[in-house]
Amino acid sequence: MSQHYQERKKANEKYLATQDRITIRVSKESGLKEAIQAHADSRGESVQAFILRAIQETMYNDTHKHTFDSSKKTMQRMIEQYNKAEGD
Repeated sequence: MSQHYQERKKANEKYLATQDRITIRVSKESGLKEAIQAHADSRGESVQAFILRAIQETMYNDTHKHTFDSSKKTMQRMIEQYNKAEGD
């Protein structure tokens, strides 16, 4: 393998060693993945940037006594409202 490849691989490994990984799973039936992607795209964000922003905003709101119902029924209703708004 080329020297450039080896250097790039080493740099990537060094960077990844400084990062934590969090994995989320969503039901394929829910359409949530597509809704998240579409929303991030509409704001000019990557999915990762959007998710991190959403987490930070939620954590901020939670510490300031705001509540959010994250039940499955509420999440489905939010997805349906988003999809309906996208269709308009």
